Amino acid sequence: VGIVSSTGLYVAPSTMTYTRTVTVNATSTKPKSSASASIILTSTLVSVTPANVIVAAGTTCQLSAKVTGKSSLLRWSLNPQIGTMSGSGLYTAPASVSAPQTIIATATPTTGMSDSATIIVDPSMSVSVTPAAVSLTAVRMQQFFASVIGSNQTSVTWSLSAALGQISSTGLYTAPSVVTSQHLVSVIATSIVDPSKHASSSLTLLPALGIST
Repeated sequence: VGIVSSTGLYVAPSTMTYTRTVTVNATSTKPKSSASASIILTSTLVSVTPANVIVAAGTTCQLSAKVTGKSSLLRWSLNPQIGTMSGSGLYTAPASVSAPQTIIATATPTTGMSDSATIIVDPSMSVSVTPAAVSLTAVRMQQFFASVIGSNQTSVTWSLSAALGQISSTGLYTAPSVVTSQHLVSVIATSIVDPSKHASSSLTLLPALGIST
């Protein structure tokens, strides 16, 4: 099945209807010895991405399966059966877990070779914001940073506890153009995949000091 050249180049047959194993042998005459290698021929190959993902309890992640070769229907399965998997590869983690859980998600074609991804459901996802505290006067700007631990999906939304100044989608805060008295504002970062996880920084707005002569 297939052909192999004198230099060891193997070419698979142009069509295959089922999966089979081919053994390629190499033999030396001086001294006489031999060795072999096994090649698996299949009509369909599946590649699942991402190969590894960490999700928080109660959230979802999308897996993709690329099919090479003969078109085939895919069947998704989980081992162990923790959470659910749709026919399109959308995994939904259970609402709560008492400890990190590792699940193997496998995409299996009707014929051919399957592939899998490792999903870890982590109950300990957390969000933190830096700097933890800062003081600003009118018009000043401050960049805040959010760190999400326990999930591959690290996106957050930014908000303010009071409508004083503005904060961008990247965490850049701009103080109001005028600050007449001291105000305390919380800068809040909330996980997109799990809105119950959030953290904040304490921002103090200060009026500008007057200059006397």
